Amino acid sequence: VPGLVSTSESTDHADPDSTSESGSYLPAALIRPHMNWKLFADLAELAGDKHVSVDAGDGATVEDALEALLADRPALEERVLEDGELRSQINILRNGTNVLTQEEGLETELEAGDELALFPPVSGG
Repeated sequence: VPGLVSTSESTDHADPDSTSESGSYLPAALIRPHMNWKLFADLAELAGDKHVSVDAGDGATVEDALEALLADRPALEERVLEDGELRSQINILRNGTNVLTQEEGLETELEAGDELALFPPVSGG
């Protein structure tokens, strides 16, 4: 049905072969896509998980997804932001591409299915 999404269709990781017995539909505008974050090193520890899914609406940007990630995680926010700005040594990738150097920075628009990654400073040799 155009403009409607079956409640048996899911935007998360439910069994794609399952079907809803009710066969009910919701307006597509009510289904909010999820953006999946992968977090590394101490950032994963501060978030409590290596994989975090956040809601993102149409036209959402990397900044919107970052705000959603940090909203209920003050320790992670303190590690990632300084005076409300992204710390210079923190890297954000969208589908493997650094948004800060190769895309539009935090204003990079997201698309359904994008995977975001948050990296702390990398050192070693």
